[in-house]
Amino acid sequence: MRGRLVAVGMLVAACGDGASVPDAMLGSDGIERGRVTVHVEGPSKGFEDVYFQNADSSIALATKTNASGDASALMVPGGFVSVLDESIIYTWTDVQPGDELTLDLSFEEFGEVTPTSAVRIDPMDGAVSYYLFSRCESFRDVSAAIEAAIVPFFTPCAATSDLLVVAWDNSGAAGYRFAANANLASGGTIDMRGPYQPIGASVDVIGPSDRFISVRQKLANVKFTADTSTQVPDTHVVVPTQMPVIPGVRVQTVARTFSSSFPEEDGGTVTTESGTIVWGPASAMTTVDLTTPVLRGITSELELDPTSSSLHWTELDDGARGDVVWAAFGIGSFQWKVIGRRTDETRLRLPVLPRDDVRLRSETFFVSNFALVAAEGGYDRLRPYLLGHWNPSDGMWWPMTEPSGRASYRSLH
Repeated sequence: MRGRLVAVGMLVAACGDGASVPDAMLGSDGIERGRVTVHVEGPSKGFEDVYFQNADSSIALATKTNASGDASALMVPGGFVSVLDESIIYTWTDVQPGDELTLDLSFEEFGEVTPTSAVRIDPMDGAVSYYLFSRCESFRDVSAAIEAAIVPFFTPCAATSDLLVVAWDNSGAAGYRFAANANLASGGTIDMRGPYQPIGASVDVIGPSDRFISVRQKLANVKFTADTSTQVPDTHVVVPTQMPVIPGVRVQTVARTFSSSFPEEDGGTVTTESGTIVWGPASAMTTVDLTTPVLRGITSELELDPTSSSLHWTELDDGARGDVVWAAFGIGSFQWKVIGRRTDETRLRLPVLPRDDVRLRSETFFVSNFALVAAEGGYDRLRPYLLGHWNPSDGMWWPMTEPSGRASYRSLH
């Protein structure tokens, strides 16, 4: 009877319908399996190839996401889940029963709704231009919205989005207006008139004199950042960032110290960028000390061992070890992004996917980004959402879910 129940459960799982897979089921081998769910958000969320694999790379289920972007399977602890989005592979390692993994591609792709709503704004004394920032586009010039309501959206977007209007004078950003959860598809007018709020913030950074300092502040759910990069003339610099401080809306500050070349053992250099990133709420990041290691620095290129299906690296002894390994590399014509638990070994195991065109081969392997990450809650907290949301080469687009953390990274230019 138990064997029949298992067979039926696995048949249901193969449908790729997350709602039809039970929370747990005892297999014929006496090992209990739990449900693991993948949810892909974004326009290309439906009918993506998904591979649920055990720790030895054997297939638990090969399926596709349904029209809602969901797929589920029953798995034992320690397996792999991989989603193929055209030429990009996303892989979670050391997956646990009960995991609900989210891959949000909506910030990288156009949305599903063509906005029809207009915006209307007031003028600000001294301002010469006005720009609108939203989730779907970085900015649009809406200076004409002073005279009449205009529809500034030219690409598909999500149905609702936070909106930020920033007024610029001849010295830079001078004031802002903010609207939360605006309905972009109502066909009506989004009224953003009223007094402008002041802009102004600064971050006091202490960093090594031989490194570049880059500081960015990010506003939640709006593609708006204030970014300053400078060669540090000494070990202490104040960086103005001109970021709106909006009550009730999370703003993160990220400070990064990095160098544009990296020494090799033979005395030469390679064109890479390596450094550290520290992020947190703006209120807690007014002073940032980057003179001491926040995580162990990475001292070698990431290497692939096809025999053991694993990635290897070397690192310094100074600094904390970190909780999470994040890597992006190429195999042939595919880009592969993977996240895993940081263990005592400086290696990350990879699955062997059941496709010959994505087999791990040293001759087609090249690295683009690699990072060690530490955050509250460790890998178990970051695993459900980090993959697909962050790339160290983007510098500071850290997801807003985590209040603070740090990373040591190396990226290829």
